[in-house]
Amino acid sequence: MNQRLFLLFTLIIPLLFGGGGVLFGLSLVGKGPLTQPADVVIEPHTGLLQTAAALKNANVIGNEYEFAALIAVTGNKNKIKAGEYEFTPQISLWHVVQKFARGEILVRKITFPEGWTSKQIVSALNQNTFLMGDVTEIPAEGTLMPDTYTFTRGDKREEILSRMKKKMADFIAATWPRRAADYPLKTTDDWLKLASIIEAETPKSEERARVAAVYLNRLAKPMRLEADPTVAYGASDGSGNLGRALTLADLQTANPYNTYLNDGLPPTPINNPGRASLLAALTPEKNDYLYFVANGLGGHNFAATYEAHQKNVIAWRKIKNETKPALPATAGQR
Repeated sequence: MNQRLFLLFTLIIPLLFGGGGVLFGLSLVGKGPLTQPADVVIEPHTGLLQTAAALKNANVIGNEYEFAALIAVTGNKNKIKAGEYEFTPQISLWHVVQKFARGEILVRKITFPEGWTSKQIVSALNQNTFLMGDVTEIPAEGTLMPDTYTFTRGDKREEILSRMKKKMADFIAATWPRRAADYPLKTTDDWLKLASIIEAETPKSEERARVAAVYLNRLAKPMRLEADPTVAYGASDGSGNLGRALTLADLQTANPYNTYLNDGLPPTPINNPGRASLLAALTPEKNDYLYFVANGLGGHNFAATYEAHQKNVIAWRKIKNETKPALPATAGQR
């Protein structure tokens, strides 16, 4: 709606209709009856009077006939868009009409953090009460791009998954050709596996390329990766949350994701890595590091030799004040 229409209703109509017009003009621009934020859902094929009644029942407007008349007079009678509308306390009748004239339906957001497994993502989607259609099949790990996605009430969960898959596929297609000529991994699948391990190993952006180098250096030796996150993924059946610390028994239990017992990369990615970890995996730091361990500050100490690594492990165990027998000192030990 434009300023001329606003002047029409607030100035001209009161002049034409006298006292009643003045009261109407005041109700048009004055504070509405709503006392707290409210969302109103207008279902598809809802008529004008039913829309007005829904707004009146929600206490958004005081008079449904005034609303209906304004919508009709301003040429928006047949333009009411179905969806969810958000209203602030004391919103005026004029601004309510403007929302419908603009089709200003509420846009919601859902965020999937980097490193979530596909099971975690599907669980979050299925628990979101504003979406429709349960997801029954878990997408393959590494096929969904973590990000914040917008949607409107009633959108399908599968549609959000499709958007996540497309965003990841587009990123892979645009980024994979940028790898160095001597990049050691030969497939995008292996690149995703490495990126997923990096995502699980460190939250620090400055460490990601260094962690990538450690695992590529170990693969080149060849040495087993001995990456704790892959063991945790296998032990939790891909749930993304083991719910406890890894034990020596976990490291000694055979499963396809136990990189303490199996050579090479795990059979699949162990989560859905974000862009930063994907880029770090594709552009690793040049170094000789083969080991790393937590430093007590949220990051890691890195070492090129086992002897230096042992010193870092001892320092870490002092920080944790551990008294139990030490686990094997390996690349992924935290």
